[in-house]
Amino acid sequence: MNTKHTLGPWYATNAAGDAQGLVIAETTGANIAVTYRPEDAALVAAAPDMLAALRDAYAHITLLGSGEQPPLSNAEMCNVLGDALAKATGGWK
Repeated sequence: MNTKHTLGPWYATNAAGDAQGLVIAETTGANIAVTYRPEDAALVAAAPDMLAALRDAYAHITLLGSGEQPPLSNAEMCNVLGDALAKATGGWK
């Protein structure tokens, strides 16, 4: 897969008392984004996980529609989606 964005995972952080959030690439420590509110940094940091979950869900649904068996069960696919949502929202599950 050819991507033009910085590969994840990313994490959200902010300095104590800082009114902004930071999004950092886990593998390189590179600064990915600055948010005006620390609460928004988790959503931005979850972008690679949500993209991966969306791609997995698309492949899963496509296989179901073709009659082929997807590699994950429906429950496992829901867990993949739930994990991405939990990272984005700070606790979906």
